Order: sequence, then C-alpha cells, then structure tokens
Amino acid sequence: MKSDQEDMDPLRLKEWFSKPYSVAVTTILLFLLVFYRAWLYIANWLESVLVNGLTPGDVTFIKALTFILVLLTANIFHMILSRQVGLLRTVEDQEKKLFLCELKFQNFIDNVPDVAVQGFDPDCTVIYWNTASEKKCMAIPKMKPLEKN
Repeated sequence: MKSDQEDMDPLRLKEWFSKPYSVAVTTILLFLLVFYRAWLYIANWLESVLVNGLTPGDVTFIKALTFILVLLTANIFHMILSRQVGLLRTVEDQEKKLFLCELKFQNFIDNVPDVAVQGFDPDCTVIYWNTASEKKCMAIPKMKPLEKN
C-alpha cells in the first residue's frame, strides 16, 4: 500500500534531487535533450569540415560554440559547488546548535541544587560529578572523582 508521500511524488523526484550528483546530471540530460537538434547541426557541420575543410565562417562558429560550452561547464560547476557549500554550512550550523544545547544542558545539570548527578564510563570510572553530588555524597570535591582513574 502506498503512503501519502509516494502519491504526492510518483516520480520520486525528491529522492533523486537529494543525491549530490543529481543537479549536474539533470542539467546535462536536459541540455542534451533540449538541444538535440543543435547537436545534430553540429555533427553535420563537423562532418562537412572533415570533408571540405575549414572556411572563415567556421572559425566564428567554433568560437561561439566554445563560448557556449564554457558557460555550460561553468554553470554546472557552480551548481555543484554551491550545493556542497550549502550542505557544509548546514552541517556547521547544526554542529553549533548542538554545541550550544550541550552547553545549556551541562550548565543546567551543574547547577541543579538538589539532584546529585554522576557520570560513569563503561569501566565504572566516575567521569562526571555535579555540585549537588559534592554536597550529598560525603562532601567529596568535584575534581576528586575525575582525578581518580
């Protein structure tokens, strides 16, 4: 049975465009499909150049074709790089938000006055000891458990 998401996107375009190479591949395919007749013209022109040689008008055509191909290549690279930079910025923003949340949580746990909180590693060594633990658990200073390995 199909979900609502699949009904809204039967071609699975969201899945396709979530892949890093999708924009470049789609651009190239559209370029090839849309400009198919232009490619046929270029193929015929190349064939005539091979048979008859270059004429002065051919040099102008080569310059224009080269310019178009350079622009297309630059556009594809720009799209790929801007997508990667955007993803990198998103990751950096998420890491900053996570760090701030961890800092707020750490500050909250450190300053809870009536709840003793301890942290232990897999070897049962104390790696965290809040202020309430100092007061409630035999008045051991905060850094003492951390130094005891």
